[in-house]
Amino acid sequence: MTEWSSVMSEEEAAGYENQYGLKERHQKFLEIMVRFDSFCRKNGIHYSLSDGTLIGAVRHQGFIPWDDDADLLITRDEYNKLRERIRDEKEILLFRIGVLDRITIPEMLDEHVYVDLFILDEVPSFRLKFHLLKAKCGFYRCYFLNIYQLGNSAHQGGARKIIEPILYRLARIQVGKRDVFDLYDSLFSRPVRHDSMTKFTAFIDDMRLRFPKRLFEEAGYTDTMFNGRKLMIIKDTDTVLREMYGDYLSLPPEDRRKPEHCIDMMNAPTDCIRWYNKAQ
Repeated sequence: MTEWSSVMSEEEAAGYENQYGLKERHQKFLEIMVRFDSFCRKNGIHYSLSDGTLIGAVRHQGFIPWDDDADLLITRDEYNKLRERIRDEKEILLFRIGVLDRITIPEMLDEHVYVDLFILDEVPSFRLKFHLLKAKCGFYRCYFLNIYQLGNSAHQGGARKIIEPILYRLARIQVGKRDVFDLYDSLFSRPVRHDSMTKFTAFIDDMRLRFPKRLFEEAGYTDTMFNGRKLMIIKDTDTVLREMYGDYLSLPPEDRRKPEHCIDMMNAPTDCIRWYNKAQ
């Protein structure tokens, strides 16, 4: 594991946190993750830090100083255990916005602070079957994106502005009165061939982000110190991060050291949000 001092000094890191006003936000993310970690350990559930949060654990032993979100991942089997055991839990709240799950705690609800929870699913290694699954996932994602007016935002132009509204109307017809959240989950409930891979559902439109199941079933998980608190990570972090980011140990150019998540997804319409253990 790379030492903090060989990447960035504490003074430099604090400078980025102060510049973007992220210190308090990082503390709130950490509070959510620590409470989630306690719940998972108590219930025998495994998870891992993910994405930029996992890079931060390895490269900075805490948050990337300019990162403005927090990410966790969990396999589908562990997620099913989570859904079952969190029903009567009051200290941790699990909910879904569109096709992505989130975790928060009651104290952070009004502040709209949450941690993203990516579910890892088995997907076919056969390319045609994979692309069929990808198309179905995109169909439901389009349903949510157009309700929330993200599919037609300014950064998406050309053919997508024409095609997505059409797909949205078709998706509305197909979904009808059925539960679109359950329909999306059902895409991953069917058995997959033994040579399947494990993959982020949230990134299912990216063919390359597929990981051998052994990384999660055989290599397993371990603990790491993250901003002075003990959290879980996948043991083979190097394989996962190199697959996702390449040279993740090097700092990005100066002009890329800035927050990237400007959208508050909790502002989505209520029919885009499903709570799993909170009375509505």
